Amino acid sequence: MKKIILYTVLAFIFSAGLPGFVSAVLTKADFENITFSGNRGSVNEASHGHVIYNLGKGWNLVPLKFLMESKGRYSSYQKEGKTCDSDVFDNVWYYSPAKGSYYHMPALDDWSYPKTRNNDFLLNEFKQKYYHIHAGSAWAYTPEDCSLEGDDGTQLISENYGNAEQEKNYNYKELVLKAGWNFVPVDYKMVAYEKSLVGLFSKCEPEKFYKYDKPNNKWVNLTEASKAASASSSKLFPLDIFDTILVKTKKDCNFADYSMSSISVPPSLPN
Repeated sequence: MKKIILYTVLAFIFSAGLPGFVSAVLTKADFENITFSGNRGSVNEASHGHVIYNLGKGWNLVPLKFLMESKGRYSSYQKEGKTCDSDVFDNVWYYSPAKGSYYHMPALDDWSYPKTRNNDFLLNEFKQKYYHIHAGSAWAYTPEDCSLEGDDGTQLISENYGNAEQEKNYNYKELVLKAGWNFVPVDYKMVAYEKSLVGLFSKCEPEKFYKYDKPNNKWVNLTEASKAASASSSKLFPLDIFDTILVKTKKDCNFADYSMSSISVPPSLPN
C-alpha cells in the first residue's frame, strides 16, 4: 500500500506542477528541461512533456512506447531534413527473453493493436505481462541522422493500464522481467528513486550490464564498474533518461515494483 501511495504522490507532484521534493537530493526542477547524455535529445518536462529523440545513422535503441508515440505524432512534428523518414517505423526489432531471440515486427501498429491485427505472438507477450514488451527498448534503423518527437514524456509504465479491446492490461506489480537478456530503457521514475543499477535490479539477481556505444557502434561492459561502485556514485541521473541498459538476470522478477532508495529515508533516531 505504501508503494502505491508513493507512486501516486510522485505522479501528482510532477503532473500538477506543484513544488516539492522527490527526495533529499532531486527536486521537481531536476526533471525539467533535461538534455539527454550523448546528444540523444531532450525533454522539457519528464513525466508528460515534449520529447525530442535523436537517432544516428544505422541501428539505434529506442523505447518501444516512445516509438509508437512518435509515430502517432509524426505529421505534427515532421521537419524537412531533420525528422526521420517514416520508414524508420517499418524496421523495428526487439529481443524477447521468453523466446530467446529477436522478433521483427511486421508493422509498428502491431504493438498497439495486436488483437485487431491478429499478431498472436505479440498478443501472447502482452498477456503474459512481460516488462520487455510493455516498456522495453527496440532496435530501429535509419540510413541518416534524424530525430523523432512525442508529447507523452518519459514515463514508460503506469500504476495501472488497461485496453480491453486489445486484451492488454496490467498493474505495475504484475509486470515480469523475464530471466535472461532484457533491453531496459531508463524512465524518469527509475531516476526519481535514486538507486544504483545493481539496486534497481537486485530482486532479479543481475549478472551483467551493458550499454551500446552508438558513436562507435559497440557494446560497453558496465558489469564490474556497476558492482564495484558505491550506491551513491553509480546512481542514475536525469540525463540518463531513455538510455537503454542491456541487463542479464538469473531469475524472473517484478522489476517495476522497486522501492525508494535508503538515501531518501529520514535520519534514524539518536542512541
